[in-house]
Amino acid sequence: MASRRTRQKEDRDAGRSRLKLRCTEIQKFLLDQTTGSERSIRNALGDDPDTSKALRMLVKQNKVKRFGSGGRSDPFVYMALLPPPLSNSELEHLKEANPTYDLLDVE
Repeated sequence: MASRRTRQKEDRDAGRSRLKLRCTEIQKFLLDQTTGSERSIRNALGDDPDTSKALRMLVKQNKVKRFGSGGRSDPFVYMALLPPPLSNSELEHLKEANPTYDLLDVE
């Protein structure tokens, strides 16, 4: 039986894997679309905290550029600056590690 700390670490690691996968999905989506509004990204990938965190993280890491002020009249629009760092085999490994995670087919 796993200890509480072990379960917490496993949950944290799974969360990091999901976030890394969502970052990759966002970058691939933006490379395919050239740019994308926050609404279009959320519609394609899911309107959940992982999408929000991944978008903020990609902007902070200068992998995605954000335009607009975020209001109704000037919504955020994102553009990928760098391609995602994962190979297809690495992406498959992340999918296997998170079988219950609802994935966009990014191949």
